[in-house]
Amino acid sequence: MPLAAYFDAGGDQVDQRFLVVAGFVAPLVSWAEFEKRWRKRLAADGLKYFHAVEFAHNRKEFDGWGNDEQRRRNLLSDLMEIIKMHVSRKFSNVIINDAFDTNMSELTKKRFHINAYSLAGRTCAARLREWMTREQWNTSVEFIFEQGDIGAGLLRECFLRDGFQEPRFRCKKDRQNGTKLELAPTPLQAADWLAYEIFLAAKRNNLERWAMQEFLTTPGNGGVYTTRDVERLEHVLQTPLDQFLTGTLWDVDRLI
Repeated sequence: MPLAAYFDAGGDQVDQRFLVVAGFVAPLVSWAEFEKRWRKRLAADGLKYFHAVEFAHNRKEFDGWGNDEQRRRNLLSDLMEIIKMHVSRKFSNVIINDAFDTNMSELTKKRFHINAYSLAGRTCAARLREWMTREQWNTSVEFIFEQGDIGAGLLRECFLRDGFQEPRFRCKKDRQNGTKLELAPTPLQAADWLAYEIFLAAKRNNLERWAMQEFLTTPGNGGVYTTRDVERLEHVLQTPLDQFLTGTLWDVDRLI
């Protein structure tokens, strides 16, 4: 049963303290049902898409929603239920930008195709591959990321180097291409919401928001690259490859 994993980024590696990559994996058949139910629920409120930042600030699709708290709660509750009904597992990784910028050399970044985004995305893929091995998922997995993030090319290089299927980068909103409407993969909207909540939790050092509490009950893996983690990664990546392959260091998926 083939799997697909959808990921989006939250925060920023340039002018924010944190960068987050987060998302979900599920069988293709589950995503097909997710797509139908997600679009149907949005259509019930006259919405074309869900975007967490726009929802939070009552912008664009959510203009005028600020004074209708019940409507807001109903939408979030229904969308959360759809996510929980169809996803198999969540994955996320937080990069503390100061720790990353200060404790990883430019030489290492260049040599291993690393910036904050590629490191976070590659680590999510590593945790997903570990989960598949542990659960004996002997199948293929397609990786889809929201397009437009700085470091997408680096992430692609990491994936190809380390034996993952080449990632695809897609828009999370439907868009008009000439006379044809291109339908976006709606699971990216769920990934957007997860990344947004994790970013807020990291920024505020607080997990008490309703949505974050709900996401915490969804099975999955999450991690943070602190100063110590980045220093350790820098040390391991500078270790000669022959020593690494003897098994005395982390396995490949625990490197990056």
